[in-house]
Amino acid sequence: MLALGGLLITLLLLRMSIPLAHRFSLVAIPGQHRRHQGNIPLTGGIAMSAGAALTLLMIGHLPGAGIAGAVILLLVIGVVDDRFSIPYWIRFLFQIIAVLLIIWIDNVRLVDLGKTFSIETTNLGNYSVALTVFAGVGVINAINMIDGMDGLAGSLVLVCLLSIFALLIFSGSEGIDLVVVLSTAVVGFLGFNLRAIHHRGAKLFMGDAGSMVLGIVLAWLLIRHSQGARASFAPVVALWILAIPLFDTVGVLLRRSMRRGSPFRADWMHTHHLLMRLGLDVNQSLALIVSAAALLAVAGIVLFLKGTPENYLFYLFLGLFAGYIFLMEIGEYFLRRREAQLDGDDD
Repeated sequence: MLALGGLLITLLLLRMSIPLAHRFSLVAIPGQHRRHQGNIPLTGGIAMSAGAALTLLMIGHLPGAGIAGAVILLLVIGVVDDRFSIPYWIRFLFQIIAVLLIIWIDNVRLVDLGKTFSIETTNLGNYSVALTVFAGVGVINAINMIDGMDGLAGSLVLVCLLSIFALLIFSGSEGIDLVVVLSTAVVGFLGFNLRAIHHRGAKLFMGDAGSMVLGIVLAWLLIRHSQGARASFAPVVALWILAIPLFDTVGVLLRRSMRRGSPFRADWMHTHHLLMRLGLDVNQSLALIVSAAALLAVAGIVLFLKGTPENYLFYLFLGLFAGYIFLMEIGEYFLRRREAQLDGDDD
């Protein structure tokens, strides 16, 4: 009943947000890196957040003042960015403040990194706040930067939430209701965002407001449940749960820097861009990326539950990331050769 109730509330708010988006010009206009047709409302993130919040209030589940404040802060700055487009450093500043809120108010922070690097636990000590801010801002931007194709960010976030749900079930930890409510809100949004449902394209986008909120919520959940004596999983497992968003974001930043370009300048180097340039359509690219994300998340969880040493999981993760970079570079190489041949044929 909780899942159904949350879903119905979110669907209603999502539908109501569409005319409001047009009224207040909160829409995505085609052009530059946006290839959709028509002006698409950017209110999906607002409606998802409101739907989840109302459902949690109805069941009396209040997760924490810090995360609530962080969500509101990022919603506001996200809406402003969606409407007027603000410089990236301003977004970074508000993201840092949002992470500090969950540290100072909810006391949700990275205290240790588990046995990620060796057989000994790596305690963070005085570096706790700085590394929590770094990790939190990293997760926010990983979700924000991968939000470039219908259904992609929402589907990947859903994979992460379902992975956390499974780990909470296995460990017998609390907080399952919150993950269920968040998952149903994302499912409701995907009903308006998946091209497999709306063949001409998404009816609704989550906008920067939605992607940043989902990012801070994921960071809060992953940090909260991977720290302390009652942790549900080791910190390294969070890397596997977030594997594809992390691979894509860090990979793009590295590859842009290798080409001596700005790491923050938009281009066509994301995973989904490469797949579509290779000839896959939106739904095929989405299915491939989400399947890979689910496979990596399941692999990380299973290996952890079977007792694989945490440092082995970390080094295996790094090896997979290196393989990802290699495949992206190979794909880029063949694309450039093909494009050069086509240019030669035109001459």
